[in-house]
Amino acid sequence: MTTHRQIKPTHAILRRYYETLDNLRAQGATNEMNLRHAFQVLLADTGKAQGWTLIPELSGTSGGKRIQPDGTFKDKSGLYPGYWEAKDTDDDLDTEIKKKFDKGYPKSNIIF
Repeated sequence: MTTHRQIKPTHAILRRYYETLDNLRAQGATNEMNLRHAFQVLLADTGKAQGWTLIPELSGTSGGKRIQPDGTFKDKSGLYPGYWEAKDTDDDLDTEIKKKFDKGYPKSNIIF
């Protein structure tokens, strides 16, 4: 059984993420493409603590359709413990999630 390490809200990884967001927003960066990299780094760093690797833009197929989550976690045994799909704050999140699920994106262990 895999033991998952918990990362506390005061962990340096999270502090760096929030500092980066504050700096980006102070520069006028507010949309998905501006802020996406900061979240990708956060996911990669926290995934590493679990023994996972975050692979950006990994293509695959589901139900005969091509899918390409913004990030896919892969563990050392080759399993995929989670996925990430970035969305803009101006997007209607429910609509965007439905579109992705209709395309065959995984319905479990995914963060939007």
